[in-house]
Amino acid sequence: MELTFREGKIAQRVALDLIKFGRVRIERCYRLRDRFEVVYKLYLDVLWANDELIETIKKYSEDFEEDFEEVVKFLKEKNRVLKEILSLLETPKSVEEISSNLNLDRDTVSSLLDDLEEEGYVVDIGGRFQRVS
Repeated sequence: MELTFREGKIAQRVALDLIKFGRVRIERCYRLRDRFEVVYKLYLDVLWANDELIETIKKYSEDFEEDFEEVVKFLKEKNRVLKEILSLLETPKSVEEISSNLNLDRDTVSSLLDDLEEEGYVVDIGGRFQRVS
């Protein structure tokens, strides 16, 4: 997930609040609108979005450019997809099988499976993934 800030100090403050939920990094970026401007992109790598995360993000919704409701929609959709992936993995399945069953891009499924594996939710058994009991 990414959030865009106009002020670096605010982005840093938000990052400190969000670090407990996952990996956070900030990039200083340049963009051209009417003129060149500097913005700060905050990237949050989080597997599951809970109410505490959403409330923390809401505190700063006036400070970032993205629409708060769209951010929440994205996080809830990611939670739904993760649950669907886990529900399919009672028996080992390949990335292609999961992609086909859920009508999702292969790269998206692969990335989510990597995250689930890193967090201990699934195991890779020779290129096929299965949920950990």
